[in-house]
Amino acid sequence: MGCLRQNLNKIAVSQQRYEYRIHILQAACGEKIEVRFVLTSVIPPPCIFQVVESLLERGAAVDCADSDQRTALRAAAWGGHEDIVLALLHHGADVNQTDDEGRTALIAAAYMGHSEIVEHLLDFGAEINHEDADGRTALSVAALCVPANEGYAKVCYFLSVLAHS
Repeated sequence: MGCLRQNLNKIAVSQQRYEYRIHILQAACGEKIEVRFVLTSVIPPPCIFQVVESLLERGAAVDCADSDQRTALRAAAWGGHEDIVLALLHHGADVNQTDDEGRTALIAAAYMGHSEIVEHLLDFGAEINHEDADGRTALSVAALCVPANEGYAKVCYFLSVLAHS
């Protein structure tokens, strides 16, 4: 809890510059907030999970979205925050919620080559063949992004096997 308190104090100092930090402070007082703001803040990485868990325990709404309809789950999947993805899923995050472009957390994780997160999202019922507004699936975005990265290769292999089974 010391890490959380310390970072909330740091956040309070610069409320005017980053409006979302005000929401984090409100959450500490028991109000509902959008968890996504935590994922884009300047809280040091070792404390991010602790902050998210604390907010979830205090009733933070896991499926709130920003103006583009991106949720905390999508942001965590994109950023490779496996522990946060699991925490959000265990707190009931909608695994198939889409943003304004029809993209899901699965598409975001596949695009970024986060194979472990892709597996977790599928375990929680992510729709493997969901198409975004451009007609792309998680497999197609992963295949488009295949640099020499082991994560992308794993994602492509895993999704292609599952999509055809």
